[in-house]
Amino acid sequence: MSSTTDTDPAEPSLELLREQEIDTAAAILSLNGPCRIVGDVYLTCVATAGLGQCRHLRASFEDCAKSTKDASRQFMQQTLVHQIPACAAMAKEENNTTESDQLFCVAQTITQDLFQRAFASPPPNSNN
Repeated sequence: MSSTTDTDPAEPSLELLREQEIDTAAAILSLNGPCRIVGDVYLTCVATAGLGQCRHLRASFEDCAKSTKDASRQFMQQTLVHQIPACAAMAKEENNTTESDQLFCVAQTITQDLFQRAFASPPPNSNN
């Protein structure tokens, strides 16, 4: 009887999953900041005209998100790491905590907050 500790090669690595979480958080910041208006215009088009009718707006929206990704990551590292208590505590520790760990802490906080707000309660004026 053999036991394997190898991971399935089809499964993403832990580092890749962490990077995806950080990218998601950077996108959330971009979507709530510099890309908010173009995103709202795109989503309004999708809601009213249908997805296939909004390709021109989608390209602008995607370009905005891509062009602001690095600035959002930098904001997370330089500012939010120090404003989120759990992440700030990590930044002050000297025991093997890397900048990547701190950035991941910020990313988890941002993504968890978004999903909690999105699914915690029914939308205002709903019958739920």
